[in-house]
Amino acid sequence: MNLYVVRHGQTDWNIQNKIQGFSDIPLNATGLEQANNLKEQLSKFSIDKIYASPLIRTVQTANILNEVFHVPIELENRLIERNFGIYEGTVAQINLLDYFDYEKNLSTNDVEPIQDLFYRVWSFLDELIEKHPNGNILLVTHGGTYRAIYSYFYGILSASQILSCKLHNCEVHQFIGGKYETK
Repeated sequence: MNLYVVRHGQTDWNIQNKIQGFSDIPLNATGLEQANNLKEQLSKFSIDKIYASPLIRTVQTANILNEVFHVPIELENRLIERNFGIYEGTVAQINLLDYFDYEKNLSTNDVEPIQDLFYRVWSFLDELIEKHPNGNILLVTHGGTYRAIYSYFYGILSASQILSCKLHNCEVHQFIGGKYETK
């Protein structure tokens, strides 16, 4: 399987460094422009299907990208961004290392535990590989979800490595193959 993962275009909260999580924030003018630019870059690829998080910023991005492919878009709840609880909409200085530590699996302040995030994303990826073993699939999702996808293919990383694993707005990363298996 060829899997192309795209993070949604820019929102006003991205510029303001606000934590978005489950908050349903639309693309701003720059985000719309980024999606249109990415559409042109992706036009050289063959895509069989698009899966997107149901949040408006990812749906807008997926719809723009699909102007090239004209394939079905399926909204998938397991691709939604991580719930950041009381921190959503804030620029609070929280210790992200603690919240991205897979072993600690912190679940305070209504923040979704990292193992829950990883489990829901990984269960989707397991099904996706089984359903489309030879497919060219595009996922339109979020930064936190991307970290779970990355760990699915490359193994669980330390909290600092997970945090440094970033996908910028309307950046694409290609994954080939299947789940990371411990040797």
